[in-house]
Amino acid sequence: MFKNGVFYYYTVLSILFCLLSCNSDSSKPFEDFFNTTVSTEKELGYAVEIEKIALDHIESSSYIGEIGYLKDNIAFVDYRFCWVFLFDYEGNLIDKKIGHGKGPNELFIGRISGFSFLSNGQSLFHEASNRVFVFDNNWKKIKETRINWKGSQKYGKARNIKRPSAKEPIIYSPDFGNLKFKNFNKKCYFPIYSEHSNFNGLMGGYKYYKEGRILAELDLSNYSDINILRLLGRRTPELLNYSYLPHHSTFNFDIDSKGFFYIAHEIDSLIYVYDHDFNIKYAFGVEGENMDTNYKELKKHDVKKFRELFFNDRPKRGYYSDIKVFESNDQNLLVFRSYRKSISSAYDGLQIYKNKKLIVDTEVPKGFEVKYYKNGFYYSNGTIEEEEEKISFYKLKLYHSVF
Repeated sequence: MFKNGVFYYYTVLSILFCLLSCNSDSSKPFEDFFNTTVSTEKELGYAVEIEKIALDHIESSSYIGEIGYLKDNIAFVDYRFCWVFLFDYEGNLIDKKIGHGKGPNELFIGRISGFSFLSNGQSLFHEASNRVFVFDNNWKKIKETRINWKGSQKYGKARNIKRPSAKEPIIYSPDFGNLKFKNFNKKCYFPIYSEHSNFNGLMGGYKYYKEGRILAELDLSNYSDINILRLLGRRTPELLNYSYLPHHSTFNFDIDSKGFFYIAHEIDSLIYVYDHDFNIKYAFGVEGENMDTNYKELKKHDVKKFRELFFNDRPKRGYYSDIKVFESNDQNLLVFRSYRKSISSAYDGLQIYKNKKLIVDTEVPKGFEVKYYKNGFYYSNGTIEEEEEKISFYKLKLYHSVF
């Protein structure tokens, strides 16, 4: 009886382990992240109107930073001086918060590298040295700590491993060239990449592109230990068509109310949708118009050439640059995807999908990305003219053009 019970117990454990591992990110073949039904449908009966709005001039700003949206305010987060300037939705300056300094509610850091306005009203700020800072909805600092990357290896030891595992958190770093934090259910997600000497985008054999993870899940449920819970996702199979393309290997993402991930890779016309355990559900997408996709690949490991391509050639090309998901009360799903056309184009592009069907593909100002929805309008990222000390944003109206 006892032996049978023990046998049954371990049999159940084995089955559970198999089920969990079979559904885990680490055990799935590369192809399982992309094999799915694909929709390329169009229903082009909509149009947009775009209006530019200037923010009030602000003193004591570096004009290096980004715009973010709160329920009642637009915020310009100054990365250099750590100010959070608050405006109303007409661009009028209301107040400024935080700032650089040693005060209890200030940031004494080199600069902000990324931020997120969390769904609970709190704010998270990230510094490149791996520190995060959390403020409550009254702009009082409630936590300052370092991210715990966990994993089985310590940082120094992991750097010396000849064959590092793609599952090892400590070999990754935040993708500072495209660092966007997205919040869902007491967790925050951000892009990552590896610079490990034996596992990076300049390595041959496509191992990095097929096995390297792209997202880190940050636990915000307990501020006493802000740690990495999971590493998720893979890079697009389109990268396997090139020898090396590390300067175009990034992606953009958003998360809906169910915790589904929407992944838009820089050189892939498809948008991939995954559930919260990163099982693929479906994909959809249509190529953007007049995109220069003549990507310059590396033929060998060459760090100098990579930097040249990243800083000088990449800005000339067309690529998908941002994605934002909106859900309406009538169960319609709208997905906005921005893209760059080419350096010779006076405009960039914006696609809008409704329930997986393309309904708009239109020209927009250079650098335009949709970030927020309020009272019938969609609001953009900021346009910063550093030398002129001007910041502006756009609000967009979507309407039927066919009646």
